Amino acid sequence: MEQDNAKTILDKDGRLLIDYNRAGMPLLEIVTEPQYTNPEDCQLVVKEMQEMLNTLGVSMADLSQSTMRVDVNVSVHDSTSLLETPKIEFKSLCSTKNVERAIEYEYRRLVAILEEGEEAQYETRRYLPDQGITKLLRSNPEKPDYRYF
Repeated sequence: MEQDNAKTILDKDGRLLIDYNRAGMPLLEIVTEPQYTNPEDCQLVVKEMQEMLNTLGVSMADLSQSTMRVDVNVSVHDSTSLLETPKIEFKSLCSTKNVERAIEYEYRRLVAILEEGEEAQYETRRYLPDQGITKLLRSNPEKPDYRYF
């Protein structure tokens, strides 16, 4: 359990806006094991979670109304060369289709980085559904620190 601190919105001009109307609202975070190997499974898990939360009456679990938000972590590893990318995190995906599309795009982007012999960075990205791409939100040179200051 934690408290929502604000909603971030990326406007058409690429500016990040902050909506504090939800500040202080309780949040329940559900974390799964890193066991999914394709975007379709991830999309299915989100749909099943929505159905379960709705059935139990815990939440309306509506992504379009922000009563449910999905953060996704993606990394790629090559078992033959033992190369692996750091985890890339996506914040607040707003539909199950966007979950699938963001993972597909990021997978291709990370594979291209590995194939070029470059090194991916641990970072947080935002999925831009209108363009079908991910964009850097913030660079995280070290592991995340979830403490509030």
